[in-house]
Amino acid sequence: MTPPYRLTAFATRISGMRKILKIAGMVFAGVILAGLGFYGWASYAAKRKLSRTYAVHSVNFPILFSLSGQKHALERGRHLIESRYACAACHGEGFGGGVMVDDPAIGRIWGRTFPRGKEA
Repeated sequence: MTPPYRLTAFATRISGMRKILKIAGMVFAGVILAGLGFYGWASYAAKRKLSRTYAVHSVNFPILFSLSGQKHALERGRHLIESRYACAACHGEGFGGGVMVDDPAIGRIWGRTFPRGKEA
């Protein structure tokens, strides 16, 4: 006894859908495995780059004047911060703090406040 035609066509259709779902599942599993592989590689590469240490040079320059309150040392320091380095542009006059950046896109960034020492 052979099954009716409708039942055979239905079974063929289901068999075709199973093949399609099986292929789609294998493609999906392949994509997941590729993504996990990429994530593992990226993590390894990032850790390797972030764990590097770089040797930097350090400059050791002598202090030409004693900092024991001599007037000459204070004048030299004032000259350096006013004319050479423009420290007051960010730290404000008298180093009481000042606005370094005032940009609506990133906000307002303040320069650090330095305590004042005794002047001779």
